[in-house]
Amino acid sequence: MSLSIRRLKSEAPDFSKVLDDLIAWEDVSDTSVQSSVAEILQNVRSRGDAALVEYSNRFDRRDLQSAAELVVSAEQIEKACENFLQHLKRLLRALGIFTVVNYSPPGLIGIPTEICSASRYHP
Repeated sequence: MSLSIRRLKSEAPDFSKVLDDLIAWEDVSDTSVQSSVAEILQNVRSRGDAALVEYSNRFDRRDLQSAAELVVSAEQIEKACENFLQHLKRLLRALGIFTVVNYSPPGLIGIPTEICSASRYHP
């Protein structure tokens, strides 16, 4: 299987149209896809966790025995967020595009508070 990566240039005159065409769901969402999704949803509704495990094993190439193996703990989520933020900060600093600030969104207790500001960095 070969993979081709197409580069888009935001300054190209047809950039918006090319990007819209690439991300258009309608072009890949035909009746067979919609039918498959409806069947999966109905199967999960009627068979519950057994169907969920079956589909996880099939689509994610897992070998789960129960839905309990799909549970992600709060500690795992927090660690993943922390790791992501550390990598993001390094990347943004290396690119010199964004500044990183501390921000505490109201009412979001337990969520890491470091996020990127949307202000452009001008050296």
